[in-house]
Amino acid sequence: MSLEEARAALQARKEAYAKNAEDKKEIREHINELEALLGVLRLEELKLREELIRAEQAYQLALERSMNEPDFTDPNVRAALEIAKSHPRWKDLREFQQEGIAFMIDNYERPRQMTGVILADDMGLGKTVQASILLHTIATRVRSGADRTERLQEVKTVGGPK
Repeated sequence: MSLEEARAALQARKEAYAKNAEDKKEIREHINELEALLGVLRLEELKLREELIRAEQAYQLALERSMNEPDFTDPNVRAALEIAKSHPRWKDLREFQQEGIAFMIDNYERPRQMTGVILADDMGLGKTVQASILLHTIATRVRSGADRTERLQEVKTVGGPK
């Protein structure tokens, strides 16, 4: 090998090493970019998992609420509500009182896993009127033969004067 050939070979190796070093530098930069992107994707995955958990919790809450909302499509509930609405005091009730009666009627007509309901509110907000309209509704349905009395087990009052 001549001196010129050796110099050319040495120059070619230097260029190859330089190119190899540049390639390694590019590869390292790409690896760093990919690692950064992977970190972002992991954060996005965590956010999506948290969002999924929140959505599942919201769904469960909505499901629980729907179990407690009156089902006005049930014929027994509709019939009982019509009786309640025919009560002379119905028109005097506030909306929240009417909703309370509807809730109690629904739980009476469509018993679920619950064993009863509690009617509770501040003094002077119409619990007695609500309870009397509920009892009027049940008594009317019993007299008409549309209801069985074994579902009405016990009425308890808590507190108040003795």
